[in-house]
Amino acid sequence: MLESRVLGLAPAQWAWIVATLVVGVVSIWLLRGDEEPTVGVAVTIGEWRAGEAGEFVMVPAPESLASLFATREMLSGGAVSSVALPDGVVVPAAVLVKGKLAPDDETATLMRFPVDASLWAGPGPRAGDVAVFGRQPGGCAVLIAELRAVDPGDVTLEVDADMVARLVGEGLETLAIWESPAVGWPGC
Repeated sequence: MLESRVLGLAPAQWAWIVATLVVGVVSIWLLRGDEEPTVGVAVTIGEWRAGEAGEFVMVPAPESLASLFATREMLSGGAVSSVALPDGVVVPAAVLVKGKLAPDDETATLMRFPVDASLWAGPGPRAGDVAVFGRQPGGCAVLIAELRAVDPGDVTLEVDADMVARLVGEGLETLAIWESPAVGWPGC
């Protein structure tokens, strides 16, 4: 009886262990999924200012998520970030705008204004949003304008001389901004 035992196990026990191992290996092999293909997405190197596409490296990401992030093709095609991005983040495709942030009107210019966006709901303002500018949060509208770029603590607008005069008033102060309702906001 001792001769039929290897490592203290009976032949029936060995058969059970081997059968379990074979079933386990076959199950793992059959149930393993095909590895999802990957694509390269951009990760910032250094800080990017709004209106720029700074330096980046490409890292692999699952192909199913590729539409959420910036690819080399997007950035080499002239897209720029509409918001400031810190160093070492994956560049979201949603923040990219085509071409340079330049004024559409030849008589206008782009200017950056300090703002308090604490009244803005959700994740905060983004380029393309329409904002109400007021001297007091929730007060009358000094201006309602589309944001061209958003950085922490300030926004860029396409302005003409009249708009600058309304925004600046007697001095450059931090203005409160909030999302404009579709029907607008009462002016000052």
